[in-house]
Amino acid sequence: MERGVFVQGFYENHRDDMAHVSAGYRENDHCVPHFHRSVELTYVLEGALEATLDGVCHTVPAGTLLIVSSYVVHAYATPRYSRSVVTIIPGSEVPSARALMEQKAFAAPLCPDDAQGTLRMLLCMLAGEGMRNPLTSKGICYAVLGLLTERVGLVEARPGGHAGFIRNVLDYFQAHHTEPLCVQRAAEHFGYSRSRFSHLFNRRLGCSIPEYVASLRCRHAAQLLRETDLPVSDVALAAGFESQRTFYRAFRKQYDMTPQRYAAADFGEK
Repeated sequence: MERGVFVQGFYENHRDDMAHVSAGYRENDHCVPHFHRSVELTYVLEGALEATLDGVCHTVPAGTLLIVSSYVVHAYATPRYSRSVVTIIPGSEVPSARALMEQKAFAAPLCPDDAQGTLRMLLCMLAGEGMRNPLTSKGICYAVLGLLTERVGLVEARPGGHAGFIRNVLDYFQAHHTEPLCVQRAAEHFGYSRSRFSHLFNRRLGCSIPEYVASLRCRHAAQLLRETDLPVSDVALAAGFESQRTFYRAFRKQYDMTPQRYAAADFGEK
């Protein structure tokens, strides 16, 4: 488990490799833009969450469910405080609905709960006792998706366009984040001028290209710190940082601790 600020990025292929649903509680959720095939549901229990879905910003107050359909690029931020239950449903958990979920999209990203709090009850069950019984968790997943299909509806997914472009860009930076950053080269790869490419990225994802690449490098470094005994200096270089100073500054900003403290934490993975 990553410590400090909860950060994810790029195409989360491990989400699509999951055999079963993932559910849990989070406080002050925050993540960089990423996407996956699995359906992601975030029910805000307290406070409010700011979410950006395919470049469109949404405020998600308490008592509201945020729905992220397959392949939607999404990022979260918490302006003040938020407590939520997050559920990620891979297609393998709901095989009879898999094709429908991957070929369609929910008609709206927000779904206010009803007076009885049915969605809250079901999602909290998944995050608690429901996870202990595979049959129970599978049944709850089908029930939640069924309720959302009735209340929100489904529309044809729109491949390509801005969302497809952003996914390709995220894949590009994931593949090249350990190399020296050259925005000009990336812009030319996608057929844009440097200024136009940077503007589109910032507008659609809410952060600059250097900020995003730094977040990928920090995540890479965190994985190395958890899973290897490499010296911090070697970790910084392996993750793509060109100086120790830049690495320390970026890592502290993202994880709210030094790399040494992070490496000393017991993650149970080494």
